[in-house]
Amino acid sequence: MDTTMPKDRYIEIVGKLLPFLKKVGYNPDKTRFVPISGFNGDNLIERSTNIDWYNSPTLLEALLTDSTSLRGLKLLTESTTHQMGA
Repeated sequence: MDTTMPKDRYIEIVGKLLPFLKKVGYNPDKTRFVPISGFNGDNLIERSTNIDWYNSPTLLEALLTDSTSLRGLKLLTESTTHQMGA
């Protein structure tokens, strides 16, 4: 996620995803959402001051708190970019 995304945009995205995930068989009570920026590294391993409204686990912390969460792991991305020559 873009780290300039305000909290209300994050809540909007989660609100749109939850009904879909429930429809395809995921338990909403066991579904965790973590706002991250892979580009900037925000909330991947360490908490980011760029997303100061979020005070729950980082992506790594969320994955490590429940070893069963790694089985069938699926990560959704909003967008990707490719760097030429990399």
